[in-house]
Amino acid sequence: MITVLTKLKAKNKDSSKKLKQLLEILQIETPDEKGSILYEIYNSDKDVTAFYIFEKWATQFDLDNHIVLTKNKGYDLQAFELLDNDLENIILSRI
Repeated sequence: MITVLTKLKAKNKDSSKKLKQLLEILQIETPDEKGSILYEIYNSDKDVTAFYIFEKWATQFDLDNHIVLTKNKGYDLQAFELLDNDLENIILSRI
C-alpha cells in the first residue's frame, strides 16, 4: 500500500476558494478510481489557503494512473495556476 500526503498552498483567499472547488471535484471522482483506498482533503483551521490531501493506494501503479488521470483532465494545470508553492508530495511509511 502507498500512503501519500500532499500539501497545497493557494496564492490568496480568492485562489483558495477556486482550489477548494477543484479539490471537491477530485474528492468525488478519485474514490472510484482503481486501487483507491482512501482519499481525504483537509483545510487548515489556521490558514484558509493551506490544504492537505491524505491518500492511500493499493499499488504504486494505481497512484501513477491517478496522476495521469489528473493530468489528462487538466486538474493539475488548474491547480498550479492557483498555488503559491510547488506541489509537495510526501510518501509516508508506517513505523
